[in-house]
Amino acid sequence: MRYPPAREWRYVIRRIGLVALLSSVSLRAGLAPENVAVCVLPDSWTSLTLANHYAELRGIPGDNIVRVKGRGQSVDAFRSTWLSPALEELQQRGLQRQIRCIAWSDGFPLKIGLAGDLKALQNKPKVITNEGSINGLTYLYQLVAQTNLHYVSLRSNPLYAGPEAGFVPSEPGESETSYRKRVKGKGLDMEAACAHRAAWGFVDEPGLPSVVLGATGGEGFPLSRWIEFLRRARAADGTRPEGTLYLMQGGDIRSRTREWAYHPLKYAMEKRGIRTRIEKGTLPREKKDVAGAVLGRATLDWPGSGSTILPGAIVENLTSFGGFIRRPGSGQTSLIHFLAAGAAGSAGTVIEPYAIQEKFPSPFIHMHYADGLRLAEAFYRSIHAPYQLLIIGDPLCAPWAKEVKVAVNGLSPGEQLDGPRAVSFSSAGPGEVAYAEWFMDGRYLGTSGAGTVFPLDPSGPEGTRQLVLQAVLSNRTTALAPVVIPFRYKDPGPARLEIPESLYYGEALAIRVSGVELRRFEVRHFGEVLGTSNRNAVRISTRQVGMGPVRLDLRASLADGRELRWIRRVVVRAPRPLRPLAQKPPPRLKPGIRLAPGLRKEQVLKTVSGEVIKELGGLKANERAVFEGYLEIPETGLYRIQVSGAGVALFINGQALLPEPASREQDLPLSLYMGLYPFRLTVQRAQPRAALAVRFGKDRVSPLDASFLRYAP
Repeated sequence: MRYPPAREWRYVIRRIGLVALLSSVSLRAGLAPENVAVCVLPDSWTSLTLANHYAELRGIPGDNIVRVKGRGQSVDAFRSTWLSPALEELQQRGLQRQIRCIAWSDGFPLKIGLAGDLKALQNKPKVITNEGSINGLTYLYQLVAQTNLHYVSLRSNPLYAGPEAGFVPSEPGESETSYRKRVKGKGLDMEAACAHRAAWGFVDEPGLPSVVLGATGGEGFPLSRWIEFLRRARAADGTRPEGTLYLMQGGDIRSRTREWAYHPLKYAMEKRGIRTRIEKGTLPREKKDVAGAVLGRATLDWPGSGSTILPGAIVENLTSFGGFIRRPGSGQTSLIHFLAAGAAGSAGTVIEPYAIQEKFPSPFIHMHYADGLRLAEAFYRSIHAPYQLLIIGDPLCAPWAKEVKVAVNGLSPGEQLDGPRAVSFSSAGPGEVAYAEWFMDGRYLGTSGAGTVFPLDPSGPEGTRQLVLQAVLSNRTTALAPVVIPFRYKDPGPARLEIPESLYYGEALAIRVSGVELRRFEVRHFGEVLGTSNRNAVRISTRQVGMGPVRLDLRASLADGRELRWIRRVVVRAPRPLRPLAQKPPPRLKPGIRLAPGLRKEQVLKTVSGEVIKELGGLKANERAVFEGYLEIPETGLYRIQVSGAGVALFINGQALLPEPASREQDLPLSLYMGLYPFRLTVQRAQPRAALAVRFGKDRVSPLDASFLRYAP
């Protein structure tokens, strides 16, 4: 961790802070599932599957999830192929009035190169470094889209909400007794949390909170663990954990940078009924009640501390390379370390940030969190300059959010509507609910106050519909437990939908409507049409939707002009397991794989990855190399194989996983039993000296080598 020269950050603000975008902030409701958009990679089964599970856990509407297929990691590529297509698609779907947060699913580039923009700065200060995080740049989307270099300013976030003006900061290493004597009679009240709305493009607020849901590459978890991580965060909502916030004094610049906030934060948290301890050391030791922690050390060993992180906790560490996920080995503890220990969210910078408080969350993140903000809101209310900070977690996690009793009047669950209806709401606590936000089928309708009539017009396709009320409290946070009213719009008549409850990944999903004659039948997933037919049946591949609980939007146009709609849940299980070798395997198998005789002299190799083809002298035009042997699988489970490079065909136990030479990178899930599997991979190249890359594994993938490969001598 490097420390900048005194006053250098002030110079940066004067030089780069081109325009103050906001002199005041208009405040509105906080976050609800209808306000969150999720970006997924269409060709990644892990990205699709993680989004399926998150949508199920949180009730994210299908239209809020968009497929984005960009390329490159430069800021120009991020602008033009990642962020802009996502925002444009959300706008085309008419969601600009409700989206207040962007969550990125697995597989996206976490680190974005900024050199293309920053070359315009002459005599660039060294504290402005050349890489940003995907979520930080998403938050600052308006500035990034305009190439307005205010996005790298140390005051780029006008929605930052720190302590009130005039509060007295702690001195490094100062005791609580000393601090209280110093501030006696000066007052200690901190600013209360207040959620904000940032509906891009239609209001003046520049911030669009953004979080990464999970990352399976590098040091990241396997997919199954990310799903459990999100389930744990969801279960923490409203639990108000009986724990302690730990503010650690680690003894170096990483800790001292944020100790200014410790004593006033302790006062503010205890005023809210949350125990807070300021302790010397790098980690809380043998504590079973960690409800949050502020840390500052290059390397940390949480398992060795003997402490337990409670569900819903934010635990983050100020160090240089906490956001290094895809490239492990920085020598510093990454944010994944704290998520693995049980935190619901953590953060770290993706490049050397220098010991600048503005680039890291203020410790007051915990005060905002305790006032009922969601995790994403709390992070962005507490950081001045978010452009380099990678945040991974559940953006909607809210352990301290309040649950209120609200009733919808004028519509009962399961009721049939044949036209517009006037509805309203009432709450048990007078004045507790400021107003309600109404949504139908995931779409924002408007707001109303308690007892005020709200006009509900269900016009559209006939079938099952859903009305949702999100209660906004007087402190502008969104309450837990929305009111959900399923109802029917008109009578769909004799139409009956035939759809399987579950099937294996890789199989075709066949859907049929009987009892009526259709002019058009279409299947949508994540707001995108995946299959259409002018008959009563349609088929799609499960590879288009991923695994897990898949929610399909099915729409039909009848011959008589009526429109029907169904929302159906189908469980897509892991691929049907491949069977290992049934007969007795050849004796004395050895580690490695054989390059079969043919155009090349037979050889035994330790791997089929890296520069193997080049090392063999390359392939002539249309020449083919054949690798044959066995895969030895040590335990039953879901495995993953990644093949990059054109001209590759893959067969396991005689089954063609890539039957024809692939023209692009492939990432395949495999359900395998423990045992031995015949393995055959062919490579055909039109260009000479082409490389080959094959990665394989269960919890983590690595180059396919002699740890799994076997051959018969």
